[in-house]
Amino acid sequence: MFSVWLNITAQLIGFAGIAVNALIYQQKNRESLLKMKLTSDVIWAIHYLMIEAYTATAVACLGVLREFVFMKRKKASSLICFLILALLSAVITWNGCVSLLPSAASVTSVVSFYLGIPCVSRITAFPISICMGIYSALNGSYAGVANEILTV
Repeated sequence: MFSVWLNITAQLIGFAGIAVNALIYQQKNRESLLKMKLTSDVIWAIHYLMIEAYTATAVACLGVLREFVFMKRKKASSLICFLILALLSAVITWNGCVSLLPSAASVTSVVSFYLGIPCVSRITAFPISICMGIYSALNGSYAGVANEILTV
């Protein structure tokens, strides 16, 4: 019974993430876009942790750290560090080839947000959504699947 309520709560948190994600695409500058993305990543980290989708949890947590760093500075060393961490997240949380999907999405996201061009971030949302949509479906994240369908 507890796991049913935990899953319902996790899905509701995910749907809150969808609401925040809708605001990301309304941002006109890099700083406000990163702030919305940071808020979104916190919500999604909680959601994925609650449904035990650990690669997505790790990637979302990396996203939180990434947004903090990219809001403060924009150095190539940060980019390389986050690309490596995104790849390591798949290795550390390995649960079969499906673990590669959030990591691929994270690599794409890192490059997109590093560039800081909102239209590039919007365009790269498609491959990110494909990766995360498949991962979400395979891990029982109804909110994640809905989010990616809306994003596309």
